[in-house]
Amino acid sequence: MVRRARWLVIAMMAALGLSLALPPAPARAAEEVDPLDPATASAPVRRAVFRAETTHGRGETAEAVRILREALEAGEGRDHPSLLYRLGAYLLELDEAGPAADYLAQAGAKAPDSPPIWADLARATYQLGRYDEAARAFARAHVAMQTAHRAAPEETPAADPVLLYYSGVAHLLGDEPDEAVDTLAPLVASAPDTVPREWVQALVSAAADAGQPARAAAGVERLLRDHPDAPGAWNLASQHAQLENDLAGAALRLQVADWLRPLPPQELRLLGDLYGAAELPRQAARAYQRLWPDDPDLARPLAVAWLQAHEPDSARVVLDAAIADPPDDRAAVQMLMLLGDLEYGEKNWQAAREAYRRAAERDPDSGRAWLMQGATSIELEDVDAARRALERAAEFDAQEAEAERLLEYLERGAS
Repeated sequence: MVRRARWLVIAMMAALGLSLALPPAPARAAEEVDPLDPATASAPVRRAVFRAETTHGRGETAEAVRILREALEAGEGRDHPSLLYRLGAYLLELDEAGPAADYLAQAGAKAPDSPPIWADLARATYQLGRYDEAARAFARAHVAMQTAHRAAPEETPAADPVLLYYSGVAHLLGDEPDEAVDTLAPLVASAPDTVPREWVQALVSAAADAGQPARAAAGVERLLRDHPDAPGAWNLASQHAQLENDLAGAALRLQVADWLRPLPPQELRLLGDLYGAAELPRQAARAYQRLWPDDPDLARPLAVAWLQAHEPDSARVVLDAAIADPPDDRAAVQMLMLLGDLEYGEKNWQAAREAYRRAAERDPDSGRAWLMQGATSIELEDVDAARRALERAAEFDAQEAEAERLLEYLERGAS
């Protein structure tokens, strides 16, 4: 079901550029050289960086950018990663993501193991809508943090797994759902604590876009284990079951969500629809019943569900109320025809004929209403009424053959 579920993460990621908490530059072992430390650069670069940091500290970010740009343009040897990184980071603060990404990419080429460079480059390219680049930059930031932590586990933090989550989401938004699943599935499986719901939500979206919803199944099951009392977890599990065309499972999981917290009307109607599609009409009727009569459009599916559940009395209550106050003639005809079918099935011939008669009165072009009037009149042995109704039904193409057959039956009986 390609592209069906992308709406699950679009809103969540819309403000990523403003809300992403980037990891700090990790502390390094004493013997390791930090490529972002201006102490390793030439004296002009050191002076420019010191001035820019001081200026930035006063809140004058635009002036700090000017200082660094002047230093970069002053000559060869000034493109030290410490300068390039700060120039890109300050431009990102000014919402100038385009030039920021250019400088950060240059810094990353010179210092490929520096987590802050890749994290800021990921944020910049994400803001630019260059999601494939952002996905790879987030992943590079994670790898760089892993490398630093292995080199100095006591001085540097462990790699932040949220970077892989952002990488997976960027893959998804960049039309790379397979890569998104490849990133998110192991992330969800290896979460050390309870798995965040947004991680599984992104995984379900990616698997749906990839046309392989089963690849998210293990993640959904873990979500339910980790958050058994969270209605949202069961709601997401229901969405996943729908993607796998497991309608009964989808209904059951949405039902659990309803038990934990009553569903809003739109989701309650979906619950009824899922039960109906799963051929569980009594459960469907119970869901619809909670919304009717406030939602008059539910009269027909509610009545049908009661009929399918072999509870004609409950269906009759709904139909009688809907017929007494229909929203329009079309709805009234539908309800009258359904009532006629109910009474016909119960062999209440007189009540059935009256319902069909009223339907034809409201809609004289309903060939089936005339045909069924004729059929019930035959059961009532009212030959004249049957002939009149069947002759009218024979004027409609869809009912002509059946009406002619019943008329022949009447003629044989009369002779």
